[in-house]
Amino acid sequence: MTADTLSQIEARVAGSEAALLYATTSGCGVCVALKPKVRDLLENRFPQMALVEAELDAIPEIGRRYKLTAVPTVIVFFQSKEHVRKARVFGLEELADAIERPYRLLFNE
Repeated sequence: MTADTLSQIEARVAGSEAALLYATTSGCGVCVALKPKVRDLLENRFPQMALVEAELDAIPEIGRRYKLTAVPTVIVFFQSKEHVRKARVFGLEELADAIERPYRLLFNE
């Protein structure tokens, strides 16, 4: 889901047992290249996790709300609580390893 407002992001995070916020800007080439890989990671390994995509250019208040200092930033929430945060330079396996244990515990997989 691509969010257009801060309230949409907050509602999606609150309404999901597990959610990943993917924050970008329009001029970020790394963000564009990484986005489909993050989508694939969730679809293949964490299918019950909701993906929320948001652009800081369109919703600048998310930068303040989530204390974003770099893009891309990934914030993983379990039961509306932040558990993982990765920004700027991170690998997909590093992200997957950070998600794996709490995801498996929550969904009994």
